[in-house]
Amino acid sequence: MTPVNLVTGLLGSGKTSTIRHLLAHKPAHEQWAVLVNEFGSVGIDGALLTDDGIEVRQVAGGCICCVSSPLFRVGLTRLLREAKPDRVLIEPSGLAHPAAVVDMLRDAYFARAVRLDAVVCIVDPRQLGDAQAMPLLHDQLQLADLVVANKADLAAPADLARLATLLAGLYPPKAISAAVEHGRLDPAWLASPSTVEAASAPTPPSHLLMRLPRSPAGEVTERLQRQAGAGHVAYGASWPPARVFDGKRLHGWLALQQANPALRRAKGVVRIGNTWWQFNLSGTEREWQTSAWRRDSRIELIFDEAGAPAGEQLERELTDLLLPA
Repeated sequence: MTPVNLVTGLLGSGKTSTIRHLLAHKPAHEQWAVLVNEFGSVGIDGALLTDDGIEVRQVAGGCICCVSSPLFRVGLTRLLREAKPDRVLIEPSGLAHPAAVVDMLRDAYFARAVRLDAVVCIVDPRQLGDAQAMPLLHDQLQLADLVVANKADLAAPADLARLATLLAGLYPPKAISAAVEHGRLDPAWLASPSTVEAASAPTPPSHLLMRLPRSPAGEVTERLQRQAGAGHVAYGASWPPARVFDGKRLHGWLALQQANPALRRAKGVVRIGNTWWQFNLSGTEREWQTSAWRRDSRIELIFDEAGAPAGEQLERELTDLLLPA
């Protein structure tokens, strides 16, 4: 099996510089290859091919994790067959949501051909002030095994502190793996197997990963858990990633919960078909987004204690929303 690394990061974070450094310092006896995708431009310039003798293939036009996913399959298949590399680095566009790439690398089509090694997210800590980019960065960070604070020589201590705070707030929490300059990663870091979870089938690109509550002991539990205090009661449960919700019935059920004036918040991430969705309901507001989460489905509801429904009733209703296993 050919090891593959996904190198993600926002536009301008230094992905290309990082890949160039990795290629320049790879083991001399190994042949590495790169699959790169940009919107109408080459992410690694032609000098890389000519000067370094590295096999570089481009998926042209669009994004490999959405509209051009068939091109991704064809491009990677040809690269593996023709170049027979010892390792492949995949550089998606800086506008790319990486969850679907991870799913494709772990689906039945590639499962016998490639092994997903460490997913690397390159972060320029100075970009944390870009509010529009933050949902995408959350996705990239959530799916990363290694978080690299690049351009550390240009970042202020406050920038690095903000990144550390952001990583600590993810579920599960992450840490800065390294703070480097000019993308100077140690190629040996790439060899660690990825711990990123994947769905059982390809999913559309995701846009925002909510901050998820922990299950007791971090384990999946299909039994509804109850916690009361300070005049409120919280119910929560989680389900294995193979369990699928009936989307229409779930929407209807959540609408009924939202009609209860005692509801303070309903929050969750659920698998509907082959798509993972996050929702956040409070008052009259209702927000749904596709999600990068793959580890389990989970739902949490918080009510005023005086008007909270019985936990046994909620558990039965939630069970009825699941499709047969």
